[in-house]
Amino acid sequence: MFLCKFTKENPATGQIDTNSGNFSNKPIIVSEATNLSELYNTITKKFLESIENFQNQSSGWQFDEVESFSINIDPYTPTSGSSYIPLPKFLADKKAIINAINKNDNDCFKWAVTSAGDFFFLRPLQDGGQVTVRDW
Repeated sequence: MFLCKFTKENPATGQIDTNSGNFSNKPIIVSEATNLSELYNTITKKFLESIENFQNQSSGWQFDEVESFSINIDPYTPTSGSSYIPLPKFLADKKAIINAINKNDNDCFKWAVTSAGDFFFLRPLQDGGQVTVRDW
Protein backbone atom coordinates (compact mmCIF):
# COMPACT_ATOMS: atom_id res chain seq x y z
CA MET A 1 0.00 0.00 0.00
CA PHE A 2 1.21 3.43 -0.92
CA LEU A 3 -0.08 6.51 0.96
CA CYS A 4 0.77 9.90 -0.57
CA LYS A 5 0.13 13.49 0.43
CA PHE A 6 -1.19 15.86 -2.24
CA THR A 7 -1.41 19.64 -2.00
CA LYS A 8 -3.47 22.25 -3.79
CA GLU A 9 -3.54 26.00 -3.44
CA ASN A 10 -6.97 27.55 -3.05
CA PRO A 11 -6.91 30.44 -5.58
CA ALA A 12 -9.45 32.48 -3.64
CA THR A 13 -7.67 32.43 -0.29
CA GLY A 14 -4.11 31.41 -1.16
CA GLN A 15 -4.41 28.71 1.49
CA ILE A 16 -2.66 25.38 0.87
CA ASP A 17 -5.00 22.40 1.23
CA THR A 18 -3.71 18.85 1.72
CA ASN A 19 -5.26 15.54 0.87
CA SER A 20 -4.08 11.94 1.23
CA GLY A 21 -4.28 9.44 -1.58
CA ASN A 22 -4.21 5.68 -1.03
CA PHE A 23 -2.97 3.45 -3.79
CA SER A 24 -2.86 -0.31 -3.54
CA ASN A 25 -1.99 -3.30 -5.65
CA LYS A 26 -3.72 -6.64 -6.12
CA PRO A 27 -2.02 -9.58 -4.38
CA ILE A 28 0.84 -11.06 -6.36
CA ILE A 29 2.14 -14.59 -5.98
CA VAL A 30 5.92 -14.53 -5.59
CA SER A 31 7.90 -17.73 -5.96
CA GLU A 32 11.59 -18.58 -6.14
CA ALA A 33 11.36 -18.12 -9.91
CA THR A 34 10.00 -14.56 -9.64
CA ASN A 35 12.32 -11.86 -10.91
CA LEU A 36 12.10 -9.44 -7.96
CA SER A 37 13.75 -6.57 -9.81
CA GLU A 38 11.21 -6.85 -12.63
CA LEU A 39 8.35 -7.14 -10.13
CA TYR A 40 9.57 -4.04 -8.26
CA ASN A 41 9.74 -2.07 -11.53
CA THR A 42 6.24 -3.19 -12.53
CA ILE A 43 4.70 -2.21 -9.19
CA THR A 44 6.58 1.11 -9.08
CA LYS A 45 5.38 1.94 -12.60
CA LYS A 46 1.78 1.15 -11.59
CA PHE A 47 1.97 3.42 -8.53
CA LEU A 48 3.51 6.28 -10.55
CA GLU A 49 0.79 5.91 -13.20
CA SER A 50 -1.87 5.98 -10.46
CA ILE A 51 -0.42 9.21 -9.05
CA GLU A 52 -0.26 10.76 -12.51
CA ASN A 53 -3.87 9.75 -13.25
CA PHE A 54 -4.98 11.28 -9.94
CA GLN A 55 -3.21 14.56 -10.77
CA ASN A 56 -4.55 14.66 -14.35
CA GLN A 57 -8.22 14.53 -13.36
CA SER A 58 -8.35 18.37 -13.44
CA SER A 59 -8.35 18.36 -9.67
CA GLY A 60 -5.37 20.66 -9.25
CA TRP A 61 -3.84 18.32 -6.70
CA GLN A 62 -0.05 17.97 -6.89
CA PHE A 63 2.02 15.17 -5.41
CA ASP A 64 3.87 16.38 -2.30
CA GLU A 65 5.33 13.38 -0.46
CA VAL A 66 5.07 9.71 0.34
CA GLU A 67 3.51 9.36 3.79
CA SER A 68 3.89 5.59 4.01
CA PHE A 69 4.71 2.56 1.93
CA SER A 70 4.03 -0.96 3.11
CA ILE A 71 4.44 -4.42 1.69
CA ASN A 72 2.38 -7.24 3.15
CA ILE A 73 3.84 -10.70 2.84
CA ASP A 74 1.71 -13.72 3.59
CA PRO A 75 2.58 -17.39 3.10
CA TYR A 76 1.12 -19.01 0.03
CA THR A 77 0.34 -22.69 0.06
CA PRO A 78 -1.00 -23.75 -3.33
CA THR A 79 -3.71 -26.33 -3.44
CA SER A 80 -2.45 -29.63 -4.72
CA GLY A 81 -3.82 -33.03 -5.48
CA SER A 82 -3.67 -35.85 -3.02
CA SER A 83 -4.89 -39.38 -2.76
CA TYR A 84 -8.34 -40.90 -3.07
CA ILE A 85 -11.10 -39.51 -0.87
CA PRO A 86 -14.42 -41.38 -0.87
CA LEU A 87 -17.45 -39.43 -1.99
CA PRO A 88 -20.23 -38.77 0.51
CA LYS A 89 -22.93 -41.44 0.15
CA PHE A 90 -25.57 -39.07 -1.24
CA LEU A 91 -23.18 -38.14 -4.12
CA ALA A 92 -21.89 -41.68 -4.72
CA ASP A 93 -25.50 -42.95 -4.95
CA LYS A 94 -26.15 -40.61 -7.89
CA LYS A 95 -23.48 -42.40 -9.95
CA ALA A 96 -22.83 -39.10 -11.76
CA ILE A 97 -19.33 -38.32 -10.47
CA ILE A 98 -16.15 -40.10 -11.49
CA ASN A 99 -14.01 -40.50 -8.39
CA ALA A 100 -10.97 -42.54 -9.44
CA ILE A 101 -9.33 -44.66 -6.74
CA ASN A 102 -5.59 -44.12 -7.00
CA LYS A 103 -3.75 -46.20 -4.44
CA ASN A 104 -0.09 -45.78 -5.40
CA ASP A 105 0.27 -42.08 -6.30
CA ASN A 106 -1.11 -38.56 -5.86
CA ASP A 107 -2.26 -38.16 -9.46
CA CYS A 108 -5.99 -38.20 -8.73
CA PHE A 109 -6.80 -35.43 -11.24
CA LYS A 110 -4.92 -37.20 -14.03
CA TRP A 111 -6.74 -40.46 -13.30
CA ALA A 112 -10.12 -38.72 -13.09
CA VAL A 113 -9.61 -37.19 -16.54
CA THR A 114 -8.33 -40.50 -17.94
CA SER A 115 -11.28 -42.34 -16.40
CA ALA A 116 -13.73 -39.82 -17.84
CA GLY A 117 -12.38 -40.40 -21.35
CA ASP A 118 -12.44 -44.14 -20.83
CA PHE A 119 -15.95 -44.00 -19.42
CA PHE A 120 -17.50 -41.87 -22.11
CA PHE A 121 -15.83 -43.34 -25.16
CA LEU A 122 -14.83 -46.94 -24.54
CA ARG A 123 -16.90 -48.82 -21.94
CA PRO A 124 -19.44 -48.43 -19.16
CA LEU A 125 -18.31 -48.24 -15.55
CA GLN A 126 -18.09 -51.53 -13.73
CA ASP A 127 -17.74 -52.36 -10.03
CA GLY A 128 -20.81 -50.34 -9.00
CA GLY A 129 -19.62 -47.04 -10.46
CA GLN A 130 -16.10 -47.14 -8.96
CA VAL A 131 -13.05 -46.74 -11.17
CA THR A 132 -9.88 -48.31 -9.79
CA VAL A 133 -6.60 -47.11 -11.22
CA ARG A 134 -4.30 -49.99 -12.00
CA ASP A 135 -0.54 -49.90 -12.41
CA TRP A 136 -0.22 -48.95 -16.08
